[in-house]
Amino acid sequence: MDDWQAWKTYPHHSWIFNKLELSLKLGYECGPSGVPVNKTDEYIIRPIYNLEGMGINARIERIEKDKDHHIDPGQFWCEVFNGDQISIDYIWKKGKLVPIHASKGFNTRENLIEFNRWIIIDPPEIKLPNFIYDFDDVENINIEFIDNNIIEIHLRHGADFPEGASEIIPVWSSNQKELKEKYNDWLYQENYEDCQGHLKNPRIGFYYR
Repeated sequence: MDDWQAWKTYPHHSWIFNKLELSLKLGYECGPSGVPVNKTDEYIIRPIYNLEGMGINARIERIEKDKDHHIDPGQFWCEVFNGDQISIDYIWKKGKLVPIHASKGFNTRENLIEFNRWIIIDPPEIKLPNFIYDFDDVENINIEFIDNNIIEIHLRHGADFPEGASEIIPVWSSNQKELKEKYNDWLYQENYEDCQGHLKNPRIGFYYR
């Protein structure tokens, strides 16, 4: 299921697609374009809504207090969390949300979009907010964390791993020749994604093992 399908399937839960509202509900330091920050610091800037996924237009920038910042309308700023980025898939069992799949992603602060590696890990125990139980009619839920802080909740599973894979190397248009030489003994799966043309450097597929 894609996010647009989840939007249509669960219209009564549509607020969860609003990343600013989610951040406010979680008590993060954040605000929409046009609202000044309370202190000079680095902030992550993202679209408030992004059903295309892939972290489109996400970036970290330093914003000065009491100075105009140039965040586009429809985007928001939020405090930055440092640490491991984990994606966990959950299902409901006997009224409890149970993790069934977890992976750890690797990217850089300079390029939040283009992950260079994902590995399967044992699902960590992370305390979830009480409002998550409002989604007990949703079959599959994916939650993304940084340092145990929720950054996104999806009303679908999030795993892109080919069956049986424990590690994947995303292949991007800009580095496909380089990676072909480096991982020529790995298995490969095509998985093209350009987010309706919004992704300037499309993902071509995965090497995996």
